[in-house]
Amino acid sequence: MSKFGNTVNQCFEAYVLASMVNWYKKNHWTVTFVNPPGHSIRLKFSTRGAPDHYTYARCAKGKKVIQVRHSLRVATNSFDSSTCLHPANLVLDVAVVTDVDLSFYTTNAYVNNCAIITFAESKHM
Repeated sequence: MSKFGNTVNQCFEAYVLASMVNWYKKNHWTVTFVNPPGHSIRLKFSTRGAPDHYTYARCAKGKKVIQVRHSLRVATNSFDSSTCLHPANLVLDVAVVTDVDLSFYTTNAYVNNCAIITFAESKHM
């Protein structure tokens, strides 16, 4: 259980992630968890950190493959490369994305928003 967070909001985020993955499993997708080397499960409870250093779910149905990621940095729609060097970005609590290769992404790298299929935000008040 300690792998699923130390605070109420972290546990809730882990629950939302697990619920999203469970939805795909219940809808007949093949779900495989991909863990970083040397870890059984490692969730990303911070906005910092390269995505490849954390566990994610790879879901497949027929030829369609998607990923369910925790705390993934995504570029916003309003980025104008002529006026700024770095796009504004945000971190989604749970992001469902196309099967993109994130193995070379650094902590500040972001996924283009066109890769987003859906997302979930989990807030504790």
